[in-house]
Amino acid sequence: MKKSLLLLTIYAIFCCAFILSQETAPAAEAKSFKITGSISFTGKGHIYLQLVNKEGFDDEKAEKAFSKNMIIKLSELSEENLKAKKAPFAFKKVPAGTYSIKAYQDENANEIFDIGTFGPKEPWGMYRPSRPFMRKPTFQDTYFEIKEDLLDITFIVK
Repeated sequence: MKKSLLLLTIYAIFCCAFILSQETAPAAEAKSFKITGSISFTGKGHIYLQLVNKEGFDDEKAEKAFSKNMIIKLSELSEENLKAKKAPFAFKKVPAGTYSIKAYQDENANEIFDIGTFGPKEPWGMYRPSRPFMRKPTFQDTYFEIKEDLLDITFIVK
């Protein structure tokens, strides 16, 4: 009887130690990916690119200021880039998920995507282009899924 009580106690201690080790084990680091490519442009001024998920896409403040999620400002374009009207970009450490890329060229240098009564006042574009008639693009129009690196994509800001 003492032997079975001792075995039961050892088994209980082993089980508790195993459970505690599982709870305190470091979580596996989520895999991240990169998105690279080039953007063509028609105007002059800084180019802003924004990688957004559905929530960021629909956020009115993010749309006006391009101030949330992953943002790239292409401000120091080389003479070669300016002459070719094309510049490279890269988003790094992107978690797997569903995203859209928005971009605009800030021609008046106010760091805001200017929208007038009848639509944008500055050149803009999206990866997976969508320019619906009489409405702005939706996330459903432009989203893509990241499960691996997305390399050498191209799109236009016009």
